[in-house]
Amino acid sequence: MATYNITLLNQSTYTVVNASNRPDLVIGDQLVFNVTHPGTVTSNHTIVELFSTSTDQITDQGTNPQSLTNSVATFTYTVPSGISNGIKTFHFYGASGSPYWNNSTGHLAAFQINVVSAVCSTIPSGTLSVSLGSSSNQFLPATLSGVSSASGCNLQFYFALESEYQQGTFSNFTNGGNVLRGQFYRFKAQHQDVAGGPETGSTFIPYIAPDLTIGLANNITSFNTSDGTFTVNMVNISGATTYQLRNSASNVVNQLNGVQVSGATQLVSNDPSRVPAGSTQSFQIWGVLATADGGSGVFAQTNTSFSVTRAATHNESIVNPSGVYFDNDTDSGAIHY
Repeated sequence: MATYNITLLNQSTYTVVNASNRPDLVIGDQLVFNVTHPGTVTSNHTIVELFSTSTDQITDQGTNPQSLTNSVATFTYTVPSGISNGIKTFHFYGASGSPYWNNSTGHLAAFQINVVSAVCSTIPSGTLSVSLGSSSNQFLPATLSGVSSASGCNLQFYFALESEYQQGTFSNFTNGGNVLRGQFYRFKAQHQDVAGGPETGSTFIPYIAPDLTIGLANNITSFNTSDGTFTVNMVNISGATTYQLRNSASNVVNQLNGVQVSGATQLVSNDPSRVPAGSTQSFQIWGVLATADGGSGVFAQTNTSFSVTRAATHNESIVNPSGVYFDNDTDSGAIHY
Protein backbone atom coordinates (compact mmCIF):
# COMPACT_ATOMS: atom_id res chain seq x y z
CA MET A 1 0.00 0.00 0.00
CA ALA A 2 1.45 3.31 -1.14
CA THR A 3 0.58 6.68 0.46
CA TYR A 4 0.64 9.95 -1.47
CA ASN A 5 0.39 13.45 0.01
CA ILE A 6 -1.32 16.11 -2.10
CA THR A 7 -1.92 19.81 -1.41
CA LEU A 8 -4.70 21.56 -3.29
CA LEU A 9 -3.70 24.58 -5.37
CA ASN A 10 -5.58 27.87 -5.58
CA GLN A 11 -6.31 27.86 -9.31
CA SER A 12 -9.07 27.52 -11.88
CA THR A 13 -7.80 24.37 -13.64
CA TYR A 14 -6.68 20.97 -12.41
CA THR A 15 -2.89 20.78 -12.35
CA VAL A 16 -1.38 17.27 -12.24
CA VAL A 17 0.90 17.56 -9.25
CA ASN A 18 2.99 14.48 -10.18
CA ALA A 19 3.10 14.70 -13.98
CA SER A 20 6.82 13.86 -13.99
CA ASN A 21 6.57 11.11 -11.40
CA ARG A 22 3.58 8.87 -12.05
CA PRO A 23 3.71 5.60 -10.08
CA ASP A 24 3.32 2.34 -12.02
CA LEU A 25 0.61 0.25 -10.41
CA VAL A 26 -1.01 -3.09 -11.20
CA ILE A 27 -4.48 -4.47 -10.56
CA GLY A 28 -4.97 -5.06 -6.85
CA ASP A 29 -2.53 -2.38 -5.67
CA GLN A 30 -3.84 -0.05 -2.95
CA LEU A 31 -3.33 3.72 -2.73
CA VAL A 32 -3.95 6.15 0.11
CA PHE A 33 -4.25 9.86 -0.64
CA ASN A 34 -3.81 12.41 2.13
CA VAL A 35 -5.20 15.60 0.56
CA THR A 36 -4.54 18.92 2.33
CA HIS A 37 -6.66 22.05 1.94
CA PRO A 38 -4.40 25.12 2.37
CA GLY A 39 -5.29 28.17 4.36
CA THR A 40 -7.81 28.48 7.14
CA VAL A 41 -10.47 25.81 7.16
CA THR A 42 -13.66 25.40 9.19
CA SER A 43 -15.96 22.51 10.01
CA ASN A 44 -17.84 23.30 6.79
CA HIS A 45 -14.81 22.55 4.65
CA THR A 46 -14.61 19.25 2.77
CA ILE A 47 -12.58 17.78 -0.04
CA VAL A 48 -14.31 16.12 -2.97
CA GLU A 49 -13.03 13.49 -5.39
CA LEU A 50 -14.53 14.59 -8.68
CA PHE A 51 -16.78 12.08 -10.43
CA SER A 52 -16.35 11.77 -14.16
CA THR A 53 -17.26 9.31 -16.93
CA SER A 54 -13.99 9.95 -18.74
CA THR A 55 -12.21 6.70 -19.66
CA ASP A 56 -9.02 7.86 -17.95
CA GLN A 57 -10.84 9.06 -14.85
CA ILE A 58 -10.72 7.22 -11.53
CA THR A 59 -14.12 7.65 -9.88
CA ASP A 60 -14.96 7.96 -6.22
CA GLN A 61 -14.32 4.86 -4.13
CA GLY A 62 -15.70 5.95 -0.78
CA THR A 63 -17.63 8.64 1.06
CA ASN A 64 -17.77 11.78 -1.02
CA PRO A 65 -17.08 14.42 0.13
CA GLN A 66 -14.62 13.68 2.91
CA SER A 67 -14.45 15.82 6.02
CA LEU A 68 -11.15 17.31 7.19
CA THR A 69 -9.00 16.42 10.15
CA ASN A 70 -6.32 19.05 10.72
CA SER A 71 -6.97 20.30 7.17
CA VAL A 72 -6.44 16.78 5.70
CA ALA A 73 -8.94 14.40 4.08
CA THR A 74 -7.98 10.77 3.40
CA PHE A 75 -9.06 8.69 0.38
CA THR A 76 -8.28 4.99 -0.10
CA TYR A 77 -8.43 3.27 -3.45
CA THR A 78 -7.71 -0.20 -4.92
CA VAL A 79 -6.89 -0.59 -8.60
CA PRO A 80 -9.82 -2.75 -9.80
CA SER A 81 -9.73 -5.79 -12.03
CA GLY A 82 -10.84 -5.14 -15.58
CA ILE A 83 -9.34 -1.64 -15.72
CA SER A 84 -7.38 -0.92 -18.89
CA ASN A 85 -3.67 -0.14 -18.89
CA GLY A 86 -2.50 3.45 -19.16
CA ILE A 87 -2.59 6.76 -17.32
CA LYS A 88 -5.52 7.28 -14.94
CA THR A 89 -6.32 10.59 -13.24
CA PHE A 90 -7.74 11.49 -9.83
CA HIS A 91 -9.31 14.95 -9.44
CA PHE A 92 -9.79 16.63 -6.06
CA TYR A 93 -11.27 20.00 -5.08
CA GLY A 94 -12.13 21.84 -1.89
CA ALA A 95 -15.65 22.85 -0.87
CA SER A 96 -17.23 24.87 1.91
CA GLY A 97 -20.95 24.60 2.39
CA SER A 98 -23.84 22.54 1.09
CA PRO A 99 -24.34 21.37 -1.53
CA TYR A 100 -20.64 20.88 -1.99
CA TRP A 101 -20.81 20.91 -5.79
CA ASN A 102 -22.05 24.52 -5.69
CA ASN A 103 -19.57 25.69 -3.07
CA SER A 104 -16.09 25.14 -4.45
CA THR A 105 -13.32 27.01 -2.67
CA GLY A 106 -11.32 27.25 -5.90
CA HIS A 107 -8.62 24.93 -4.63
CA LEU A 108 -7.92 22.06 -7.04
CA ALA A 109 -5.39 19.34 -7.76
CA ALA A 110 -5.03 16.22 -9.92
CA PHE A 111 -2.91 13.11 -9.43
CA GLN A 112 -2.05 10.47 -12.03
CA ILE A 113 -1.09 6.81 -11.90
CA ASN A 114 0.03 4.51 -14.70
CA VAL A 115 -1.74 1.16 -14.72
CA VAL A 116 0.54 -1.52 -16.14
CA SER A 117 0.31 -5.26 -16.66
CA ALA A 118 1.88 -7.14 -13.83
CA VAL A 119 4.56 -9.63 -14.72
CA CYS A 120 3.45 -12.83 -13.03
CA SER A 121 6.33 -15.10 -12.12
CA THR A 122 5.06 -17.05 -9.10
CA ILE A 123 2.82 -20.06 -8.61
CA PRO A 124 -0.40 -19.96 -6.55
CA SER A 125 0.06 -20.39 -2.83
CA GLY A 126 -1.82 -22.76 -0.53
CA THR A 127 -3.02 -26.35 -0.68
CA LEU A 128 -5.48 -27.23 -3.40
CA SER A 129 -8.49 -29.25 -2.26
CA VAL A 130 -11.59 -30.54 -4.04
CA SER A 131 -15.12 -30.68 -2.65
CA LEU A 132 -17.77 -32.79 -4.36
CA GLY A 133 -21.38 -31.72 -4.54
CA SER A 134 -24.39 -33.99 -4.99
CA SER A 135 -26.49 -35.21 -7.89
CA SER A 136 -28.79 -38.06 -8.89
CA ASN A 137 -27.03 -38.82 -12.15
CA GLN A 138 -23.62 -39.85 -13.45
CA PHE A 139 -22.11 -36.36 -13.18
CA LEU A 140 -21.01 -34.65 -9.98
CA PRO A 141 -20.06 -30.97 -9.46
CA ALA A 142 -16.54 -30.38 -8.14
CA THR A 143 -15.37 -27.18 -6.43
CA LEU A 144 -11.69 -26.34 -5.96
CA SER A 145 -10.44 -24.17 -3.10
CA GLY A 146 -7.52 -23.52 -0.76
CA VAL A 147 -5.20 -21.56 -3.08
CA SER A 148 -4.52 -17.83 -3.51
CA SER A 149 -3.42 -15.94 -6.57
CA ALA A 150 -0.57 -13.42 -6.54
CA SER A 151 -1.19 -9.80 -7.51
CA GLY A 152 -1.32 -9.38 -11.26
CA CYS A 153 -1.62 -13.10 -11.90
CA ASN A 154 -4.46 -14.90 -13.62
CA LEU A 155 -5.44 -17.99 -11.62
CA GLN A 156 -6.59 -20.94 -13.70
CA PHE A 157 -7.71 -24.47 -12.86
CA TYR A 158 -7.04 -27.70 -14.73
CA PHE A 159 -8.06 -31.33 -14.43
CA ALA A 160 -7.14 -34.68 -15.95
CA LEU A 161 -8.25 -38.27 -15.82
CA GLU A 162 -5.64 -40.44 -14.14
CA SER A 163 -4.65 -41.93 -17.49
CA GLU A 164 -4.23 -38.46 -19.00
CA TYR A 165 -2.25 -37.28 -15.97
CA GLN A 166 0.25 -40.09 -16.47
CA GLN A 167 0.83 -38.67 -19.95
CA GLY A 168 1.17 -35.12 -18.61
CA THR A 169 -2.07 -33.92 -20.21
CA PHE A 170 -4.38 -31.47 -18.41
CA SER A 171 -7.51 -29.68 -19.65
CA ASN A 172 -9.02 -26.39 -18.54
CA PHE A 173 -11.50 -26.81 -15.70
CA THR A 174 -14.27 -24.37 -14.84
CA ASN A 175 -14.45 -24.29 -11.06
CA GLY A 176 -17.70 -25.89 -9.97
CA GLY A 177 -17.95 -27.88 -13.20
CA ASN A 178 -18.92 -31.53 -13.52
CA VAL A 179 -16.81 -34.67 -13.33
CA LEU A 180 -17.84 -38.23 -14.16
CA ARG A 181 -18.59 -40.79 -11.46
CA GLY A 182 -16.39 -43.85 -11.30
CA GLN A 183 -13.27 -42.05 -12.57
CA PHE A 184 -10.02 -40.98 -10.94
CA TYR A 185 -9.10 -37.32 -11.48
CA ARG A 186 -6.19 -34.99 -10.74
CA PHE A 187 -6.74 -31.25 -10.30
CA LYS A 188 -4.22 -28.41 -10.58
CA ALA A 189 -4.12 -24.66 -9.89
CA GLN A 190 -1.76 -22.59 -12.03
CA HIS A 191 -1.12 -18.99 -12.99
CA GLN A 192 -1.48 -18.25 -16.66
CA ASP A 193 1.84 -18.52 -18.50
CA VAL A 194 3.66 -19.73 -15.36
CA ALA A 195 4.52 -23.41 -15.13
CA GLY A 196 3.72 -25.38 -12.00
CA GLY A 197 1.27 -25.03 -9.16
CA PRO A 198 -0.49 -26.96 -6.40
CA GLU A 199 -2.06 -30.28 -7.38
CA THR A 200 -4.41 -32.71 -5.68
CA GLY A 201 -3.71 -36.39 -5.33
CA SER A 202 -5.67 -38.93 -7.30
CA THR A 203 -9.34 -38.30 -6.47
CA PHE A 204 -12.01 -40.96 -7.06
CA ILE A 205 -15.47 -39.71 -7.96
CA PRO A 206 -17.80 -42.16 -6.17
CA TYR A 207 -20.89 -43.90 -7.46
CA ILE A 208 -24.24 -43.76 -5.70
CA ALA A 209 -24.72 -47.13 -4.00
CA PRO A 210 -27.80 -49.21 -4.86
CA ASP A 211 -30.32 -49.94 -2.10
CA LEU A 212 -29.31 -53.42 -0.98
CA THR A 213 -31.13 -53.38 2.37
CA ILE A 214 -34.66 -54.46 1.51
CA GLY A 215 -37.36 -56.85 2.75
CA LEU A 216 -40.16 -59.05 1.49
CA ALA A 217 -43.86 -58.35 1.98
CA ASN A 218 -45.13 -59.49 5.39
CA ASN A 219 -41.60 -60.68 6.22
CA ILE A 220 -42.37 -64.02 4.55
CA THR A 221 -39.24 -65.75 3.28
CA SER A 222 -40.65 -69.24 2.62
CA PHE A 223 -43.20 -69.77 -0.13
CA ASN A 224 -45.17 -72.72 -1.54
CA THR A 225 -46.01 -73.29 -5.18
CA SER A 226 -48.23 -75.89 -6.82
CA ASP A 227 -46.75 -75.62 -10.31
CA GLY A 228 -43.21 -74.23 -9.86
CA THR A 229 -44.05 -70.61 -10.69
CA PHE A 230 -43.99 -67.86 -8.05
CA THR A 231 -44.12 -64.12 -7.35
CA VAL A 232 -42.36 -62.19 -4.57
CA ASN A 233 -43.04 -58.59 -3.58
CA MET A 234 -40.23 -56.44 -2.16
CA VAL A 235 -40.64 -53.67 0.41
CA ASN A 236 -38.54 -50.99 2.19
CA ILE A 237 -37.07 -49.84 -1.13
CA SER A 238 -35.54 -46.39 -1.73
CA GLY A 239 -34.04 -44.89 -4.86
CA ALA A 240 -34.09 -46.22 -8.40
CA THR A 241 -32.51 -49.64 -7.79
CA THR A 242 -33.51 -52.50 -10.10
CA TYR A 243 -33.60 -56.00 -8.61
CA GLN A 244 -32.76 -59.35 -10.18
CA LEU A 245 -33.57 -62.95 -9.23
CA ARG A 246 -30.73 -65.45 -8.88
CA ASN A 247 -30.54 -69.05 -7.70
CA SER A 248 -28.55 -70.35 -4.74
CA ALA A 249 -25.44 -70.52 -6.92
CA SER A 250 -25.84 -66.80 -7.76
CA ASN A 251 -26.75 -67.58 -11.36
CA VAL A 252 -29.30 -65.37 -13.10
CA VAL A 253 -32.83 -66.79 -13.31
CA ASN A 254 -34.65 -66.31 -16.63
CA GLN A 255 -38.27 -66.33 -17.69
CA LEU A 256 -39.58 -68.90 -20.17
CA ASN A 257 -38.78 -66.42 -22.95
CA GLY A 258 -35.16 -66.13 -21.82
CA VAL A 259 -35.53 -62.64 -20.32
CA GLN A 260 -34.00 -62.17 -16.87
CA VAL A 261 -36.40 -62.07 -13.92
CA SER A 262 -36.07 -58.48 -12.68
CA GLY A 263 -38.14 -55.56 -11.40
CA ALA A 264 -38.27 -52.52 -9.17
CA THR A 265 -40.72 -53.88 -6.57
CA GLN A 266 -41.77 -57.36 -7.75
CA LEU A 267 -40.06 -60.47 -9.14
CA VAL A 268 -42.14 -62.96 -11.17
CA SER A 269 -40.85 -66.38 -12.26
CA ASN A 270 -43.09 -68.14 -14.82
CA ASP A 271 -40.82 -71.11 -15.52
CA PRO A 272 -42.10 -74.24 -13.67
CA SER A 273 -38.72 -75.95 -14.00
CA ARG A 274 -37.19 -73.49 -11.55
CA VAL A 275 -38.83 -75.41 -8.71
CA PRO A 276 -39.14 -79.11 -9.64
CA ALA A 277 -41.88 -81.15 -7.99
CA GLY A 278 -40.95 -82.43 -4.57
CA SER A 279 -38.17 -79.91 -4.01
CA THR A 280 -37.34 -76.75 -2.14
CA GLN A 281 -35.21 -74.20 -3.98
CA SER A 282 -33.40 -71.19 -2.52
CA PHE A 283 -33.15 -67.87 -4.32
CA GLN A 284 -31.19 -64.64 -3.90
CA ILE A 285 -32.10 -61.05 -4.78
CA TRP A 286 -29.44 -58.82 -6.35
CA GLY A 287 -29.67 -55.09 -7.02
CA VAL A 288 -28.15 -52.56 -9.41
CA LEU A 289 -28.27 -48.79 -9.88
CA ALA A 290 -27.91 -47.76 -13.53
CA THR A 291 -25.07 -45.45 -14.58
CA ALA A 292 -27.60 -42.84 -15.73
CA ASP A 293 -28.84 -42.71 -12.12
CA GLY A 294 -25.33 -42.32 -10.71
CA GLY A 295 -24.68 -46.00 -10.05
CA SER A 296 -21.94 -48.30 -11.26
CA GLY A 297 -24.27 -50.48 -13.34
CA VAL A 298 -22.88 -53.56 -11.55
CA PHE A 299 -25.18 -55.95 -9.67
CA ALA A 300 -24.52 -56.71 -5.99
CA GLN A 301 -26.24 -59.11 -3.62
CA THR A 302 -28.87 -57.71 -1.26
CA ASN A 303 -29.47 -58.78 2.31
CA THR A 304 -32.57 -60.75 1.29
CA SER A 305 -33.08 -64.36 0.16
CA PHE A 306 -36.02 -66.77 0.25
CA SER A 307 -37.04 -70.37 -0.52
CA VAL A 308 -39.85 -71.88 -2.59
CA THR A 309 -41.26 -75.39 -2.00
CA ARG A 310 -43.21 -77.46 -4.51
CA ALA A 311 -45.07 -80.59 -3.35
CA ALA A 312 -44.42 -84.02 -4.89
CA THR A 313 -46.74 -85.12 -7.74
CA HIS A 314 -49.19 -88.01 -6.91
CA ASN A 315 -48.62 -90.94 -9.33
CA GLU A 316 -50.89 -93.94 -8.49
CA SER A 317 -50.50 -97.19 -10.54
CA ILE A 318 -51.49 -100.91 -10.26
CA VAL A 319 -48.45 -102.92 -9.37
CA ASN A 320 -50.03 -106.48 -8.99
CA PRO A 321 -52.81 -107.13 -11.58
CA SER A 322 -52.99 -110.90 -10.80
CA GLY A 323 -53.44 -110.83 -7.04
CA VAL A 324 -56.38 -112.39 -5.22
CA TYR A 325 -58.09 -109.05 -4.83
CA PHE A 326 -57.91 -108.21 -8.51
CA ASP A 327 -60.96 -109.01 -10.70
CA ASN A 328 -59.48 -110.60 -13.81
CA ASP A 329 -62.54 -112.70 -14.85
CA THR A 330 -63.76 -112.05 -18.39
CA ASP A 331 -67.42 -112.86 -17.59
CA SER A 332 -69.89 -110.20 -16.60
CA GLY A 333 -70.13 -109.40 -12.96
CA ALA A 334 -67.40 -109.61 -10.37
CA ILE A 335 -65.87 -112.63 -8.71
CA HIS A 336 -65.58 -112.39 -4.97
CA TYR A 337 -63.08 -114.42 -3.02
